[in-house]
Amino acid sequence: RKFIDLMFKETGKYANWELAKSIWVGDYGTVDRNTGTFVKYGNIYDDGLIPNRTARDDIVSGEPLNNWKVSTEAARQCNFSGTPECNAAGMVDVALTGTWEFSGERGAVLVMYSPLLWMIPNNKLLDRLVDVEEVKGKFIVSEAYACPAVSLYLSHKS
Repeated sequence: RKFIDLMFKETGKYANWELAKSIWVGDYGTVDRNTGTFVKYGNIYDDGLIPNRTARDDIVSGEPLNNWKVSTEAARQCNFSGTPECNAAGMVDVALTGTWEFSGERGAVLVMYSPLLWMIPNNKLLDRLVDVEEVKGKFIVSEAYACPAVSLYLSHKS
């Protein structure tokens, strides 16, 4: 929960601490107040919940970034490198290496390699969902990053 809270304070976006649990644009659900985990009920696209849906409502991607790093005030970046590397089998691996120093407070670092932002392109689409019973009282994921490699770190208090 602490990692999610720290990342939200820095970015205004909720982080997914459980990387094996996919969260995608259009997912709707609730947030467990104790853990900060998103509890998915469904997806507005997959479940056909969008009234008067047109092609303008389809999910779009932004421009890809090389790397995206977020660190809290308690973490100071000393160095960082994020590059693709070719291994002995000819496969491409990603090497994310970096060093951060942490103050006495608890801090967090999130590093994504080659992230791509996916989003609902038409915010008026959300207005059309107001009367849809399935999403009442639920959160809807309007943006989500996808990337081939990620690193999360939460420090201890010193």
